[in-house]
Amino acid sequence: MNATAQAPVHFLQVWIQPDRSNRAPSYAQRGYTPLQLGAGWTLLAAPIAAAADTLPLHAEARVWAWRPRAGAQATLALSPPQAWLQVARGAVRVNDGIALGAGDGLGLRDEAALQLSAERDSELLLFELL
Repeated sequence: MNATAQAPVHFLQVWIQPDRSNRAPSYAQRGYTPLQLGAGWTLLAAPIAAAADTLPLHAEARVWAWRPRAGAQATLALSPPQAWLQVARGAVRVNDGIALGAGDGLGLRDEAALQLSAERDSELLLFELL
């Protein structure tokens, strides 16, 4: 829900397949500072026993976020090499120069790493499928 009537909401809804059928729904939330998300890829969520200090997932996936400034570059090793990159805002170039803009997504299969350069200030989500 939009917390204010004065500003528009920018909403991205994501569904991740749970690790088993008929699992009861659950909900968790956590805030991150712009400094945390701007410093590089930040792990937001992971399978329950896999990573401390993340949101718990009942799924075989890890969710990362990054808010790179224009000109920022980073490489993230993918293990296993299957992922989905979603550009919520901004514009980036990925691996072999693939250009992505706001709203674009890119499936990665059999890629050892994600090499990314930000063309503009951006907001990115990366879903590693374990």
